[in-house]
Amino acid sequence: MKELDMDAVRSILMSMPDMHEGTMYGYRPFKMRGTLLACPAIHKTAEPNSLVVKISADERDQLLADEPHVYYVTDHYSRNAVVLVRLSEIDRKSLRSLLERACCLLNPSQAVPGASPRTPGRVQGAAAKKGPTKRSSGSPRKRGSR
Repeated sequence: MKELDMDAVRSILMSMPDMHEGTMYGYRPFKMRGTLLACPAIHKTAEPNSLVVKISADERDQLLADEPHVYYVTDHYSRNAVVLVRLSEIDRKSLRSLLERACCLLNPSQAVPGASPRTPGRVQGAAAKKGPTKRSSGSPRKRGSR
């Protein structure tokens, strides 16, 4: 198996709808509609050649339990719904599948063509159970107001 790198990540992500590269601390994060989806793991606690991927907490727990040699998390990243991926331990097909599921998490109404969920309904089920978010101002915004 050929070790993957950020060029492989870029190739996969830039083939997905609404994806673009940005800049952050001198590195190139990948964002979907302005929301961070994946980026190089640059914190000193991360292993070299690791990728940070936004994913649901439930799926992260499952990935860590099933494949701890591929997926991990450090204290620095643990408070966020992300998983760290050892690019040296994952194959291209599995990485694509993970990134497609991450895209679906950010935009459930627009599934990526050909996306194959790791466990059918798992991410969608968690998103469906999530109720409306609370506004920090304490009162709902009236329709049409800014």
